[in-house]
Amino acid sequence: MSASAPTIIPPDIAAELALVLQHKPLYIKYANAHVDPITKQPILIWQYIASSAWNESTGNQFATNPKDPSWGVMGLTLAIAKQYGSLTAPPVRSTDKTTWKVAPTYGYDAANPIYIVENNICWGSAFLADLKRKHGKQFPLTDLKTAWVAGYNEGETAETIKHVPDPKYIAGFLTHLKWLCINESLQINDPFENVPDLAEALEALEASTKA
Repeated sequence: MSASAPTIIPPDIAAELALVLQHKPLYIKYANAHVDPITKQPILIWQYIASSAWNESTGNQFATNPKDPSWGVMGLTLAIAKQYGSLTAPPVRSTDKTTWKVAPTYGYDAANPIYIVENNICWGSAFLADLKRKHGKQFPLTDLKTAWVAGYNEGETAETIKHVPDPKYIAGFLTHLKWLCINESLQINDPFENVPDLAEALEALEASTKA
């Protein structure tokens, strides 16, 4: 995939980027916070965290999925917020069921600590880093069915990931990652050190959509 020609970011993508990137300082902070114990290098780049936030909520602090349920910028389940953070109890849902149809919290208590942006990104990035460290080599981004990031959508801890095929989630992650890279004027045909398989993964994704 060539990135030599200037790429115009479509208005709808630019609008979503703006929402996601409002939390960029926190993405950077927590990308640097998770270090491989052997290499002593950061496990994540901030774009990984931002891409996950884009997948989960488009950067919405109060995003809520009642079906999981999951909450916040990083779409955290209770299991992840407990394992990788300090959450002791999920948001309480109102007894007034008329609020259950009202976005964005669908009746859940917005004062719960899981909705605090820094908490959510801190805990979610810890899970993401654990997935990358434990499963990244065996399930690289070039695996469009079971890449390591698909484990994030399972909502379980890194030790219990089942590697259920999730090509839609992976495609979304890679597409968002591409736009984040383009927005930062990175040459995705000359990938930066932490994502050596990014260009190959994007090429595979592009080929799969044309097949």
